[in-house]
Amino acid sequence: MRKLSLFLALVFSFALVSCNARERTQEETGPLTSAYQVVNVTNGSTISGTVKTSQPITAASVIVQKDQDVCGTSHPNPGAPIGTSGISGAIVYLERLASGKPFNQNAEALLRQKGCEFIPHVQIIHRGQKVILSNEDGALHNANFQLLGLTELNVAQPNGAPPREIELTKDGLYTVKCDVHSWMRGFVMVVDHPYYTITDKDGAYSLTDIPPGTYTLKMWRDNWQLDEPKDNQGHVTTYNWGSDFQKQQPVTVAAGAAQTVDFVIP
Repeated sequence: MRKLSLFLALVFSFALVSCNARERTQEETGPLTSAYQVVNVTNGSTISGTVKTSQPITAASVIVQKDQDVCGTSHPNPGAPIGTSGISGAIVYLERLASGKPFNQNAEALLRQKGCEFIPHVQIIHRGQKVILSNEDGALHNANFQLLGLTELNVAQPNGAPPREIELTKDGLYTVKCDVHSWMRGFVMVVDHPYYTITDKDGAYSLTDIPPGTYTLKMWRDNWQLDEPKDNQGHVTTYNWGSDFQKQQPVTVAAGAAQTVDFVIP
């Protein structure tokens, strides 16, 4: 009965949030980028490099105090990089391209709620691409999609609910949170051009078939440093990660040329 009441309360609050989200103006949520034109790129350029850190990587596990029968008593830090020689999971991209190569024809994207985390932790989709959201755990989850700190979509999925198809209609970096298990978070970057990529386990990236020109190359990565303040009984009250890492630099590429750009984050 308690779980049913919680679920109904969440559904009611999500409905209110969704209504409010639809009423927000473009000024509040940020403007959409201009329309991208697909052109034939001949003798395109390449930008590649790595994202690394100047400090040893330490990512403490998350203390779990809810649904321990499903989530365990501790959980891997969702922001922890994979591997040891670079920073995986960073998004590297070119800002504001008017034209260039076509998107890869990808199937529907997946966002799984499994093991009390969002999988994948970071992904890139293009505007209009459908996302299949699923709950594979024996507990109630919800996926609260926030853009610029405002909720755009909030979907509750109790244990046993079927997968659901959703669409994120605005460009930008969405933070996905579970309000039931507040350490759960993921990121979905919705883009209007294909010059975005995610670093691999060694922190390496590559952008190819770039039209010659001068661009702003940007890097984003969520922080893995975690603070877990506790109340007088020693219970964790919230989960606070450090500020996201963001860097950028101008880069000029000539036809058929290759550039190397490395990022180092603190």
